[in-house]
Amino acid sequence: MSTQSQSDRFVVVAALDGILSVRVALVAARLAADIASGELHFVHVMTLPPRGGGSTAFAVEDWRARLQEAGASAGAIHKGRLVGHLAVGDPCDEILQVAARLEADILLVGTHGRKGVDRLLLGSVAERVVRRASCPVLVVREKDYHAGLPPEIEPPCADCLDVRLASKKGEMWCARHSQRHPHGHAHYEIPEPFALGSSIIRP
Repeated sequence: MSTQSQSDRFVVVAALDGILSVRVALVAARLAADIASGELHFVHVMTLPPRGGGSTAFAVEDWRARLQEAGASAGAIHKGRLVGHLAVGDPCDEILQVAARLEADILLVGTHGRKGVDRLLLGSVAERVVRRASCPVLVVREKDYHAGLPPEIEPPCADCLDVRLASKKGEMWCARHSQRHPHGHAHYEIPEPFALGSSIIRP
């Protein structure tokens, strides 16, 4: 195994599925685009239909088209190397195999956030990949800070969101949240001036 190949390239591998493909592709493209030597690889894993259950050729062409679609969306963001891989077999095994062959530096997988019985019945490819991967794994899901939040977590402040939008993220907080107020999770070992508020380091 060559260490030189890893020194001049940063390999991002993104596993695509039918529902979260676009979301995963865009997150992966933004990540790869921020790295000078970044290269982006998409992988989709097919399971063969049962005998008499459909055309394998049609399934391959369908997923090639989806890989090309994801590549077109990502290509508008990431201008570096972009490759699509189509594999057949167990999704977790094949995703990890592609990552190993490419010596991936980071691996992205999507999750639908299923819980309870659905998760037990359907299994979780993302969870298996996280447990078995030999590189960092970024789990991608749809962003939802309202319906998807647990009850103990407050949703974003609508006034703060309006301030960020109006100031093009130059300002972070509304008038109410700009004031000093105590938090139960304050870390007192941090120097006091650091903990008094937030400041933008780079717009």
